[in-house]
Amino acid sequence: MKKTIEIPWTIDIDSILSEYPPEKKLKKDRLLYLIYLIYYMQVFNPRNVMSGKTRLHSQILKKVIGNDYSHYVKYLVESDVIIKTDYFSPSNVSYQYEMAHLKYAAVHSKTIELEDKTLLKNVKEFEEDYFSISINVRKNYKYLKKWFNDKLTADIPDDTLFQQKIKLEYINENKYRMDIDGFGKRLHSNLTNLPRELRSNLRYDGESLVEVDIKNCQFYLVIKFLLNYIKSNSPKLYNELISLENDLDKLELLKNSVEYDDAALYIKHATSLEFYENLANRFSEKHDVEFTRDDVKKHLFESIFSKSNHYSRLKTLFKEMYPLVYEIIDDKKRNNKLKKDKHKAISKSLQQLESSLVLRDICKNPSLENVPLFTIHDAILTTKENVSLVKNIIENTLYSNIYFKPNVEIKYYTE
Repeated sequence: MKKTIEIPWTIDIDSILSEYPPEKKLKKDRLLYLIYLIYYMQVFNPRNVMSGKTRLHSQILKKVIGNDYSHYVKYLVESDVIIKTDYFSPSNVSYQYEMAHLKYAAVHSKTIELEDKTLLKNVKEFEEDYFSISINVRKNYKYLKKWFNDKLTADIPDDTLFQQKIKLEYINENKYRMDIDGFGKRLHSNLTNLPRELRSNLRYDGESLVEVDIKNCQFYLVIKFLLNYIKSNSPKLYNELISLENDLDKLELLKNSVEYDDAALYIKHATSLEFYENLANRFSEKHDVEFTRDDVKKHLFESIFSKSNHYSRLKTLFKEMYPLVYEIIDDKKRNNKLKKDKHKAISKSLQQLESSLVLRDICKNPSLENVPLFTIHDAILTTKENVSLVKNIIENTLYSNIYFKPNVEIKYYTE
């Protein structure tokens, strides 16, 4: 049994061993696989990669490299190949690793064949365990899991870089990892971890996939909290509002009530394609700087959902434009049951609302039982012939829960 791995092409392990002779005998294959894990761990799980540093728990290293894994780590640190730093989390202590020099962080790779039998056995067990579908998914999301089969494939052009190539190869090899996170109850899979530019490579039964995307999803879902506020404080207005069939009439009703005129503006923007553009234009005018839609999209989440005492000009602008919405968001960040990081309660609530609507209400719709569905949080990938059906069910489901029509965009990766 043999296995090939890819490592940065600039690494010459024989030269490193010659220049820095180890105190104890070390097996070359294990050094190489450790480098592979550190540099390419993002292929397995991007959530383990922070600012170019890979988090690796000691139990993983022990399972793969062996009981003496610390000698291999120590050698690569002392020979100036990798850097090791502490990483602390609420549940355990782990470590972060990164390549020590840019010369070892090459984009291009070279193929290495491993022959260490014990290592190969450990790697096989590790990958079988790692590429697994959680019990939660197997039990509660069978209707989504069933589409991760051998009909799901990926085209791999010859010029594809290794870190991208291997993600696509795992799909072709039916190596799937699926689980539900404990924070937002979102479904994570090979596809949610796939860079956007690679989605055009995906095929189901030979057909290209099409993305049906809920625009401004998190900010659209904030409307739910806004309506709950109106229901609690102005029940008569709320009942009149949800009885109306036309969104323009609903906005007019809110606009004519002095207390909720900024709520009308927020809903109008959040249900449009220009949500980020409106903020960008207002920011540019106010501060006399060029601030683009992409700038807003990049910074708005971290700004609005940050701690209440965190200041930013974008946050101040949001508060000025939508004072009631800002107040509702801020209240949820201050008054919740979280014992720590209380400001994360709003993000948690929105993600759980999103996952509930997308994963259960939309994807479990009986009309979609025989339709290939692949979720990427607030977007659904499907085949071209099913796009209209999926779009209609998304719009109807969200409208029946949020009472305002969402903006749903169709993205064709290939024409």
